[in-house]
Amino acid sequence: MTSQFKNVEERLEKALARMDTAVTLKARENQSKAPPAIDAEAKDAQRKKQEEISNRLDSAIDRLQRMLQG
Repeated sequence: MTSQFKNVEERLEKALARMDTAVTLKARENQSKAPPAIDAEAKDAQRKKQEEISNRLDSAIDRLQRMLQG
């Protein structure tokens, strides 16, 4: 594996670790608060945003894996 790919892999792993930490901290923060009243439209909008982010991350990970496999 070239050093450039290794650097990319390390940066991606660090970014994913930071995202995981942020999600964990946010989940803990949300557990300590009373749940806000959210209407169905807001829930749907939030779900769509989460789905879009998830798809983009999956796509980036797939591209990186293909690059690393050659």
